[in-house]
Amino acid sequence: MIVTYLAATLPSLTLGRPAPVSAAGFRFSCSGLLDEPELRDLDRMLDMSPGSCETPFGQAWSDLEIQISNECARKRRPGLEKKLRMHGGYSVQVRELVRDAFQRETPLEREWVLDKGRFSLLENLAAPGSLGLERILAFAGQLRLVHRWAQFDEEQGRERFQKLVEETVKEVRSEE
Repeated sequence: MIVTYLAATLPSLTLGRPAPVSAAGFRFSCSGLLDEPELRDLDRMLDMSPGSCETPFGQAWSDLEIQISNECARKRRPGLEKKLRMHGGYSVQVRELVRDAFQRETPLEREWVLDKGRFSLLENLAAPGSLGLERILAFAGQLRLVHRWAQFDEEQGRERFQKLVEETVKEVRSEE
């Protein structure tokens, strides 16, 4: 019952807008409500590393993430079939998502398309109107995506790039 209440009170998230809650704060809110396997899956969703999830939702998400990774690898290196990871199921939506992403001009645009697709896949995987663990885990994955995009800042990126170039130039000159 309390899990249903938590799921029902989750704020809405929009990719590209600030998150209304921190990942740590959300994790804390769930810590007394979920059992250990559910908390482990929650942590995996917050880290976007669903590899070995234990819940049915987590396993389904893991399969989709592996398929996304495999489809991206196929686009980058055709003929790589033997080294792809196995996953359950197959999603035509994922195949189309990756195809669309790889038609973008820049890596940043590609990542935006992939993450928008992930955000949507999480929403759909939780089933509309779901008010249980599925909704909570989907929210955790979406929250991670929202936080990921919130940390991208053009000015900071330029500063980091400039610093990297300066450090590289110093390193090259010191080796001469």
